[in-house]
Amino acid sequence: MKNEKKMIWGLTMVVCMLTGAIIGAATFAVLSDDQTGKLILKPYVINQPHTIINPANPGSTETATYEILDIFEGEDDDELPEGVSKFESFEEFDEFLNEHNGNEYDNVQYSSSGSTVFNWRGPEIDALPNFTGFSLDAAPEGYGGGDYSTTNVQVKGVDEGDIVKNDAKFAYVVSGDRNSVYILDIFPVETAMMVSQMVTESHIEEIYVVGDILVLIESGYYFEGGYYSDSYLYSEEPMVFARVFDIKDRSEPVQIFNASALGEYSTSRILGDYLYLIANQNIYNIEHEGDLPVPADDIYCIDDSDGYYVLNTFLTLNINDIYVKPKIVTLLMDRGDTIYVSEDNIYLTHTRYTWYEWTFDDSLGGTDEEKTIIHRISIDEGDIEYAATGDVPGHVLNRYSMDEHDGHFRIASSTGWMENNQLFVLDEDLDKTGMIDNIAPGERIYSARFMGDRCYLVTFRQVDPFFVIDLANPENPKILGELKITGYSDYLHPYDENHIIGLGKDTVDDGEWARFQGVKLSLFDVTDVDNPVEVDKHMIIGDRGTDSLALRDPHAFTFSREKNLLVIPITLYETRDVVGEFTPSRYGYYTWEGAYVIHVDEEGFTYKGKITHQPSQTQDTYWYGISEYEVKRSFYIDDVLYTVSDSLIKGNDLDGLSGLMRIAFED
Repeated sequence: MKNEKKMIWGLTMVVCMLTGAIIGAATFAVLSDDQTGKLILKPYVINQPHTIINPANPGSTETATYEILDIFEGEDDDELPEGVSKFESFEEFDEFLNEHNGNEYDNVQYSSSGSTVFNWRGPEIDALPNFTGFSLDAAPEGYGGGDYSTTNVQVKGVDEGDIVKNDAKFAYVVSGDRNSVYILDIFPVETAMMVSQMVTESHIEEIYVVGDILVLIESGYYFEGGYYSDSYLYSEEPMVFARVFDIKDRSEPVQIFNASALGEYSTSRILGDYLYLIANQNIYNIEHEGDLPVPADDIYCIDDSDGYYVLNTFLTLNINDIYVKPKIVTLLMDRGDTIYVSEDNIYLTHTRYTWYEWTFDDSLGGTDEEKTIIHRISIDEGDIEYAATGDVPGHVLNRYSMDEHDGHFRIASSTGWMENNQLFVLDEDLDKTGMIDNIAPGERIYSARFMGDRCYLVTFRQVDPFFVIDLANPENPKILGELKITGYSDYLHPYDENHIIGLGKDTVDDGEWARFQGVKLSLFDVTDVDNPVEVDKHMIIGDRGTDSLALRDPHAFTFSREKNLLVIPITLYETRDVVGEFTPSRYGYYTWEGAYVIHVDEEGFTYKGKITHQPSQTQDTYWYGISEYEVKRSFYIDDVLYTVSDSLIKGNDLDGLSGLMRIAFED
């Protein structure tokens, strides 16, 4: 492999300057159906003439360019980070995979394109002299309500995509079948109405709304017909799409540009003006260099894998300036299992297991060693640079088990099923500076939340130890206090600097184990960090079997300290009609589904009421979580609470929860 600095270079969508090959261009259009008013997003066709809809001159056709970005600084071979290398040729790339891939199968992923994968849809810098650009500013005075909720995100300032977005006036909802987006004018609630519906032929993963722009993140499949579809055939190639729309006129969104990449969608974020998107392309029989996202000698290899390499491709788009060319980088490395994004870095982690052969004398039947590999990739105004790699023992529960603060990366991990838990502090080079080992041995981590110089950690087996951990000294983290209560928390959310909300399950001791019961809300008071307490007014909802989408998806968790408001979706199971003696293992019967509205303050929780979309509350209408009326999201604008299911959106008065409006979604 070569360890060589490549110059950033541009490539037109018509001619590849390096190879002279024809590059896959595209045709796309936004058409209005006069009868329905729906906006139909036509699929683009690879290897067809490229047409761009110009807001200033809809009849114009332009040529677009994109860049392959070199993410490593320095001009000399020695300046690439240790463990990072480049290939001399496709033949060397192919040979490397044959030698290092730990899979017993061939390295094949059928690719019918044979062309460079990334395609940027957008005009040249002088194509739109009259185009005024997007508005990313806050809503103007008098626009909608003055107070409204937004998506519950992990890191302030780092937006996350979701299936429902809102601003002070409009709601943007992805349909239940994930092939369209509804735009609704919902404030004031008295005049609420459907404004437009955008229909796609792909699967919408999530959306973003920033000022007057709408971003759709979609997935589909490339096949010989040349366009994408939401139908899956094994001969098709998975693809990811990012499309940006001007929505100054919400009734007529205009597509401005579009980017696509081979691979499966991993995650994305928006920071300031930039969208960062990650796609993973499996490596199966790549037969030609044209099957790769970029030429083989532009792929960086992170030679620290267990053999299951994938192509991790990063795309950055400036969503505020369509004249800024997108940037593309591709790394051959482990798939990022769990990804954490701060304002300055993307952290990809992958858990590696080393299995030892079982022997007759080994009464345990073999042992395994766990190690989580961490890759840090710095981000800054759309630029990307591979920065460091490191590792810690064990596996990571989810992205909330990771955090960055004051130049240090903190990560909590568990080893084995219920063996050991530990917390590590690492520096910018991902070298360990401090750690705490043997946290609640015999249990495993159920939730974690980092807040500044503290970490709050919940482990569980029979009781719920809630730990307060001091991280002010990166070289000497320490446990300050511990609280043991029944139940556990799957998700921890800050109430204020001295109180933490815990959402999880109540439990009942059943001998060696504990049996899960209803959904439990706890409020932990950590004013005295050495002696954390659970406030008296905790809340238990339902009996064994009761569930909440917010246990697994924090985007379903709506909280406002100023309004003393907490809203969570609930599927209620109760044992009130069960005949016979209670046992911890007995499940209740389904009785209700919807959203619980709860008053929360420093004293704890008080039930306010509940809202349902279900036309009836029978098991026939809600069977194992399958219902188009299941409440999935909630948000508020001023004193109106909105709840969203696959079938409709409802508005209720926040004070008394009386119904104010209801709009059903159309197919």
